[in-house]
Amino acid sequence: MGKKTFHERDLVQIKSEYEAGNPSCFRIIEIYDGEAVLGQLDPNADRYIGVHIAIELDDPDLVEPAPEILEQYSRHVGK
Repeated sequence: MGKKTFHERDLVQIKSEYEAGNPSCFRIIEIYDGEAVLGQLDPNADRYIGVHIAIELDDPDLVEPAPEILEQYSRHVGK
């Protein structure tokens, strides 16, 4: 996992959740005024689950998904 510049529709993780054992993956739905709105992806269907959350784009907790997470959420890669 590393830091990069993110754009709408990118897949991301929240680093602290990943390190705590939560393998969730999110898609950036919207970016507005330096803040990203994230939708939590369902690993088994083409949909979002739960409630969308917002996080600052420069928050170090917002990271690229780990390779094993991209594999788990492969149905969402490239969409």
